[in-house]
Amino acid sequence: MTQLDRKLAPAIQAMDHFKATNPEKIILDNGIPVYIINKGTQDLVRISVIFGAGAWYENEPFIAQATNLMLREGTTNFHSEEIDEKLDFYGAYLETSVESDNSYVSLYALNKHVNELLPLLNEIITMPNFPEKEFKVMIGRQKQYLAVNEQKVNYLARTRFAALIFGPEHPYGTYRQKEHLEKAITSALKSFHLSHYTPQNCKIVVAGKITNELIQLLNETLGSSWWRDQPMQIRKFNCYPDADKQHFIQRKDALQAAIRIGKQLFNRTHNDFLGMQVLNTILGGYFGSRLMTNLREDKGYTYGIGSALISLQHSGNFFITGEVGADVAKQAATEIYKEIDRLRNDLVPAAELSLVKSYMLGKFLRSVDGAFAMADMFLSVMETGLDMSFYNNYTEVIRSISASELRDLAQQYFDPATFHELIVGK
Repeated sequence: MTQLDRKLAPAIQAMDHFKATNPEKIILDNGIPVYIINKGTQDLVRISVIFGAGAWYENEPFIAQATNLMLREGTTNFHSEEIDEKLDFYGAYLETSVESDNSYVSLYALNKHVNELLPLLNEIITMPNFPEKEFKVMIGRQKQYLAVNEQKVNYLARTRFAALIFGPEHPYGTYRQKEHLEKAITSALKSFHLSHYTPQNCKIVVAGKITNELIQLLNETLGSSWWRDQPMQIRKFNCYPDADKQHFIQRKDALQAAIRIGKQLFNRTHNDFLGMQVLNTILGGYFGSRLMTNLREDKGYTYGIGSALISLQHSGNFFITGEVGADVAKQAATEIYKEIDRLRNDLVPAAELSLVKSYMLGKFLRSVDGAFAMADMFLSVMETGLDMSFYNNYTEVIRSISASELRDLAQQYFDPATFHELIVGK
């Protein structure tokens, strides 16, 4: 038997060609599309119910999130305590969340208990009663969260920066304020639920070990009740970015300063989105990025700094974010622009580009491990009308993109004159 030499690292293997397949699609009796990712090995399933009911669709800030938060606080037949007890008894977990465009209600459960839990999920989604007592508790809790967050420079930078690049009245730029919480009333939540939590505005993604019995039960619950003949709401907004490019918010007692630099951009349907993902990774998308090497390793200005390319349903944005010492904020911003200029003027060295490509492909392989991860990938592309072939293109672009193509992208989209800059600190 050959003994393993542990002093030798295993050889690096290039990722083989990746081929993503689309989920199976069925239609429930009331027209809801269901996407099935049957890849589980354990008797576990996740049922994600998605509505076009995010901030994009609300007439007043916070209404979309408040509606989603209140779903599990009581229904026609169950108090919130009864809902929690039933979920605990069957070892299940219910997750609710709201993003800019969509709202989500997801149930994690063992297959053997789905017949007990799907009717409960159906009632939570279709028959919430928005009890006043629980509503007041929720509002009080949100006020406390807001009061705490408003003291954090990173929170202020994140929320105010969105308003700068999209406009404070745009759904992607609006941020929660105390008066929004105080103005919220249950009648507004009920109205929002009635008009947006409808079969016509719903999609379902089921992932895990899927049985025919599960699909049949899904149709008997979410597919056969709760009919509301509400048309899909189409909304359009104009963006009005702030005319000033540089902004500062004073926080005299801050030990650190939060920096945000970036711009409104496109979403993943754009032809340059995939190439920009590679460029973003080089700049600030992983621990060995140029921003981390410069500002953390070389200068010691920060524990962490990075950049991100965000795809939304109707737009997108790019930003650089980090918290630095309060006394070095201007120097840190200067170094950020230096790294941007390097990408615009110089070719990325072959060794660095090869490392980044290997990192991105390896990270991608980890992200497709398991049925739930595959479901998350599908959810990401589904909202912009794409399918899983997006990821086939993604891996091919990573493999093939050249240093000159990356420089061209940097010159086109990383012009510092187009960036907004926000610093929150001393």
